Amino acid sequence: MKQLRFGALAIALGCAVAAHAGRNIGYFTDARFGAYGYTFSSELSGLGAALTGDGHTLNGLSTISSSSIAGMDVLYVPLEPAYQGQSSITNAELADLMAFNAAGGEIVWQLENGLWNSSDNDLWSRMGLGITQSSNIDGGQLLADDPHPVMNGPHGVVNPWDVSYAIGETFISDSRVDSLMKMRDGSSALPFVDCGWNGAGSASMFFLMDVNGFENAVFDPNNVNLARNMFEYNCDPVPEPATMAALGLGLAAMVRRRRKA
Repeated sequence: MKQLRFGALAIALGCAVAAHAGRNIGYFTDARFGAYGYTFSSELSGLGAALTGDGHTLNGLSTISSSSIAGMDVLYVPLEPAYQGQSSITNAELADLMAFNAAGGEIVWQLENGLWNSSDNDLWSRMGLGITQSSNIDGGQLLADDPHPVMNGPHGVVNPWDVSYAIGETFISDSRVDSLMKMRDGSSALPFVDCGWNGAGSASMFFLMDVNGFENAVFDPNNVNLARNMFEYNCDPVPEPATMAALGLGLAAMVRRRRKA
């Protein structure tokens, strides 16, 4: 039993990520945001109920600006295809969003599947991220990528085989970008940039590949867990040297006691 406790503590010290309850989640009420008109009072009511049930607060924001998004922990940005999706985000708005992310705010993007690679959508390149999407969207089976808290988080394990509407075949040529899932052909699905991608204090960003992924009609347990884990995920600061030293002394004491036993 002592050995088990020691191992669990060592694992906890080696992990610099954690889930957070009670977060301020911002979403935009402008017509450009809310794919196919989905709102938290209609097709996304299941998602809204899950998030508020976990203790989070949903905040409707009318504009994207440094002042409007101040005080938010997470921004949910589903882009409306009728408004050309990513191209509706102005460079000034994108700069404010990137500043929010660099200061530790998480962003969850969502866009209709095929629009990630259409000619008028250049969000990834404007962010400086090496991600492209194939025009030949593969709807095949998904596999889990490297272990990540979003796939095995505080609200349960996500079975990627059963996640609905996560498809969207992407190709990654950027060491800062990874994916939560892989396609059966080896390409990626659900790309993300993790904490620290854009400077030491930057938070994560996730790219959902289809607007239907959170709607009530397909909001099965795996989609619920994916959403709850994703909106609650963020990085904790790495402990300061003094804290690490104190923890090291505690570990050494545990080892000495175990040897005496």
